Amino acid sequence: MIGLLGAFKRFDPSFERSFESFAVPTIIGEIKRYIRDKTWSVHVPRRIKELGPRIKKAVEQLTNDLQRSPRVFEFEIAEAVGVSEEKTCLKRWK
Repeated sequence: MIGLLGAFKRFDPSFERSFESFAVPTIIGEIKRYIRDKTWSVHVPRRIKELGPRIKKAVEQLTNDLQRSPRVFEFEIAEAVGVSEEKTCLKRWK
């Protein structure tokens, strides 16, 4: 309902697009945002939540490229994702 109301408030008919083509992505975005923000039992910052899928994709790609599992302590994953070792929380384990 919040997504529908938000779409209704922000819809601009001057763009000559149908309301449905604007409302559907807006509603889906609100649902995803709600699930992402409200379903974790412990509050985790959004940047960390969004880093998870990037890490998973990087691990799959590195595994294919290297023909082995990427090494966590050599920061291969952090380099592939493009974040510093501090942001991956791996530095304290080293």
